[in-house]
Amino acid sequence: MNKRRRVWLFTGFLAVGVVLGASLDDIFPPAAAQTGQALNDREADLAALAGEVALLERQGTILKSVVRLASPSIVHIEAKKMTGGTRPRMIEEAGSGIIIAEGGGHYVMTNRHVIRDAARERILVRLHDGREIVPTRVWSDPETDIAVMAISAQRLIPAEIGDSSNLEIGEFVLAVGSPFGLSRSVTFGIISAKGRRDLELGGDEIRYQDFLQTDAAINPGNSGGPLLNLRCQVIGMNTAIASSSGGSEGIGFTIPINMAMVIAKQLIEHGYVARAFLGVNLDAQFTAAMAEQLGLPRMTGTRVTGITPNSPAASSQLKVGDVILSYDGTAVEDDIHLVNMVSLTPINKEVPVVIFRDGQEYQIRVRVGDRAAFNQQQQQQQQPPRQVSSRLQSFELGSFRPASSEVGETLAELGLKVVTLDGDLARELEMSPNVSGLLVTGIDPAGPAAGRIVEGEVIDLFGSQPISSPSAARQLLKHVLPEEGIKLHITPSPGRTTYPRTVLLHPNWKL
Repeated sequence: MNKRRRVWLFTGFLAVGVVLGASLDDIFPPAAAQTGQALNDREADLAALAGEVALLERQGTILKSVVRLASPSIVHIEAKKMTGGTRPRMIEEAGSGIIIAEGGGHYVMTNRHVIRDAARERILVRLHDGREIVPTRVWSDPETDIAVMAISAQRLIPAEIGDSSNLEIGEFVLAVGSPFGLSRSVTFGIISAKGRRDLELGGDEIRYQDFLQTDAAINPGNSGGPLLNLRCQVIGMNTAIASSSGGSEGIGFTIPINMAMVIAKQLIEHGYVARAFLGVNLDAQFTAAMAEQLGLPRMTGTRVTGITPNSPAASSQLKVGDVILSYDGTAVEDDIHLVNMVSLTPINKEVPVVIFRDGQEYQIRVRVGDRAAFNQQQQQQQQPPRQVSSRLQSFELGSFRPASSEVGETLAELGLKVVTLDGDLARELEMSPNVSGLLVTGIDPAGPAAGRIVEGEVIDLFGSQPISSPSAARQLLKHVLPEEGIKLHITPSPGRTTYPRTVLLHPNWKL
């Protein structure tokens, strides 16, 4: 029995050995066969890789096409300006811009901070083909950090403008600009977030914020350049970064193009931005817990805490305690979101507003008003306009619009008309008797002071020198070097919404 088992076992091992031996060539083929098979496998892998790369290259062609088609509409900007302090010096700031077409003309849209404090004739716009031009007019809006420059040249190609309201987080985008002076640099990324508001952007107060966030690299010099979608449409204007080093760390902020174009069109048409308003106070601390207490299914909208008398809201069906859920067809995210939407609404437009009140939704209609006109009306009600000195020929308090273009003496080099502000005139304007200088009564829209000084303000210092008459101002201007310019200290008159400040002007010696 044992012997039979051993034979079986031996026979079994022998059979296995025969089988294994028969398959060794299959498992371990000769060296030549191994090499041939490896080459075949490698060729197959390379062919598969080539197919995958071809797919990527076809997709990459999209990016190349976007850059090629967008480049003629993107400009490089250099602005020379004087620094402040005890030892001022000339510096040069670089940025980017976008060519747009509006009303039969061509303009460059960029960030205000790129060209701020630079005289118009010291701003250089370099086109895609290397041509260099100087803008003919400049307008800006500090509350959105948007500036527009009129340009005149042949063969200008305006950018394709997209619709930023339809953007989704995760969409692919390209940022084009001049980081660190390296013009027309391109980076690639996605939309990381939307509706970034209430950002602290250095020392500037940009009141109206609704930024897109992108991880496409944005560095100093990208400001004013476009953020493009893959259809070669501008969907934003690159403006700022969040960084601890000063360079890109993957968090860039872009002004949505819909917002930028509304501001740009108003600057082009009117020279200023007319903003609408409702006349409501909103609860900045409106929380999910409060929303739940009111019966809202989720945290949404913004709660009304007050209504301004005689405002559009006061004339509507809005009440204190209402939660505004929707404005003009767009869901309201928070109080700042509503403020932004209202400010961009055409004045006198009647808009549908959805509110939540007593556990139910209602739709009402509100006609928005003109914020500046309302503020002026309130000021005039508090202190009715009256005639002042005959020297001003009906120069009215509260409006500061001279009845005659001949009011005052001309400082042609600065594009200003001024009169001497003495004690009697200061009292009539209800200014402090200690204020003296030159009262601005007219602005040349093409002069150096345009957009920098407004009628009704007082120039009390030319450089560091107190100024008492137009003739004294002309004498001081004779000693101003063109490359340095002159700093003027400005004091606002009562009722103005401007503030005391110093502006740098470069006199136009060609006038």
